[in-house]
Amino acid sequence: MALIACNKEITDETPMPTWLEFNVTVTQDAPTKAVKADFVSGDVIYAFFNNVALSATPKYAKLTYDGTKWSGALQGGLTVGELAASGETMSAVYFPFGTVNITKSGDTYAFKGADNQPIYTYFSSATAGYELATAGEIATLTATLNMTIPDNYVQFFVDKSGSDYASDGKYRLAVKDIRPAACGSYTPAGGFAITALDYSQPMWGYVYDDLGVLFSGQIDATAWSSASERRFIFFETGAPAKSATISKTLASHASVKLTNVASWPAAVTVPTALDMGIYKNNDSSTGKTLLWATSNLGATEDYTGSWSSPFTEYAQCGFLFAWGEIVPFYEVASWQMKPEMNQAKYYWYNAATSSYSKYSLADDVLEPQDDAATAYLGSEWRLPTKAELNALLAYSSEHLDQSSYQASNNGATIYFPYAGKRSGTSSPGRGKLGYKQYWSAVRGAGDLAWYNYQAAMYTENGQCWQGMAVRPVKEVQYISNLVHYWPFNGNTNDVVSSGAINAVNSGATLTTDRFGNANSAYYFDGTGVNMSIAQAGNFDTSTSFTFNAWVKTSGTTGTIVRTDAGWGNGWFVRLVSDGKIEIWERSYSAVSASSYNDGNWHMVTYVRDITGLKGTLYVDGAKVCTFSMSEGVRDVANANTHFFGVSGEDTEYYTGSMDEVRLYNKALTAAEVAALYQY
Repeated sequence: MALIACNKEITDETPMPTWLEFNVTVTQDAPTKAVKADFVSGDVIYAFFNNVALSATPKYAKLTYDGTKWSGALQGGLTVGELAASGETMSAVYFPFGTVNITKSGDTYAFKGADNQPIYTYFSSATAGYELATAGEIATLTATLNMTIPDNYVQFFVDKSGSDYASDGKYRLAVKDIRPAACGSYTPAGGFAITALDYSQPMWGYVYDDLGVLFSGQIDATAWSSASERRFIFFETGAPAKSATISKTLASHASVKLTNVASWPAAVTVPTALDMGIYKNNDSSTGKTLLWATSNLGATEDYTGSWSSPFTEYAQCGFLFAWGEIVPFYEVASWQMKPEMNQAKYYWYNAATSSYSKYSLADDVLEPQDDAATAYLGSEWRLPTKAELNALLAYSSEHLDQSSYQASNNGATIYFPYAGKRSGTSSPGRGKLGYKQYWSAVRGAGDLAWYNYQAAMYTENGQCWQGMAVRPVKEVQYISNLVHYWPFNGNTNDVVSSGAINAVNSGATLTTDRFGNANSAYYFDGTGVNMSIAQAGNFDTSTSFTFNAWVKTSGTTGTIVRTDAGWGNGWFVRLVSDGKIEIWERSYSAVSASSYNDGNWHMVTYVRDITGLKGTLYVDGAKVCTFSMSEGVRDVANANTHFFGVSGEDTEYYTGSMDEVRLYNKALTAAEVAALYQY
């Protein structure tokens, strides 16, 4: 397609009162494009002249398309008198997406986006001779620009039609053997130069109209010449990452539509989180407590003080990341996104200036999009800060296996396996007497900070480009008086109470939890299966209390929890005939208006409030029904056995899954129940 700029315009940007007429023909090659197959109104081409020296304020011509023609104007004080009459060339560049800022940087003009980083998308450019003819006060610039996309660029299009679109930069896509690349700079002698990151680093997505999101980058042409399974990771700010393995070949200028991305599985296993009794930034005034993941980011199973069998340390150690990067090294072949970790390949290192392009100051904190925990698990999760890691150290000691440290506090224990460190292509050095470093979210005073368990202290050294483990945390509203907690992570242990009472399992089987983690919840089949807790330790039902659990069922009846106090006594939470939920104690009762036997996970909370003389049922953090203790508080038999999945009379067996059972020795407020729904 040929587009001709032929207009007269007073060039306000120049001090000369000269009329300049642009007579520029613009064509473009037609390699396959997912979107923007042609120029659209508002598109801009930036043209530079090789005979015009670089200046502190960049000088160039700006051509703008209005849908039918291009209009031109000189920028940066460039005058017609500086242009050559003939025998010289102009170099033009077109950016299909993003805000473009042009600045002088050293001996080049640099192109940066709104975030002061290169604009990592495909671009097209042309270099052509031009002629400048003058007749009195009128000058005419004539040229033909054949805009072409550089070799090895490919495009991926994700159909996000109907989504709640945010600005560009909300989406990223990491693909093995494809690198983000940008038109980074211009010089009169060399023309345009490409700035590229390491292969497998994430490409930034650009929203196009209401159609979807476009990603582009350069392929390793040799690697993509034959089909093999490669990992694709789709990141959406604030949401858990998704991934898939795809086998195909790609050639230069290929365009690929990625379908059903919304149905891709989660990229990593969502870890269980435990309250270790540490406040946000170790400051109780924040009113926030930290929940610590029981496993490293990318691990497929918890480390519990011994390595799994057969020996697969990496499954319990998880991914290794450079600080501020989100593509990992991992032993599974399809996950070896970044096999080599060194300074030259580090995302935030500029080899040309021997400096960091971001996070160059002490105490810089990772932004959410650069925090691996946030990128993979969603906005609730992040890396811990220095203060939080230091607080945990007070409760840490080396485990007897010399392969991990364990942290125990608040009745909970988590393990930090010696997950290794990768420098260059070296072996991570995991396991017994191995490397013990974990990243924090905060830059150190010297280089980038890491948490050194071996020295039993927080240290600020190491290299940001080395691969180290990540232990995620999430901050939630602090809720006091938790006296028993059965997370059901492969067993029925009570992990919180100092007077812990493990549940006795009578036939329930391990199943998948609400995050998709295997063997992290229990299934009750409705045929005599149940669990029991003898006298519930610190749980005092003679006063206010709260019962909380996650349940998933398609059944119509069945008891979720009950005390064995004989008929007409005690308290219970159960499903009634149509899948509604009833709360009951000593003839007081209330039933939800809605049914919850839809086969989805729901958080069920019963709050007994003897001060307010009421009992309240919450489902998924919202109040659904309540009863009044109109005749006063009644004894509900604290000393008796509590059952999960069956009534005290061995009837009304529950059919479905159950997970994360908590008992509090107080009546939670509505705000606390809503906060608990975020745990």
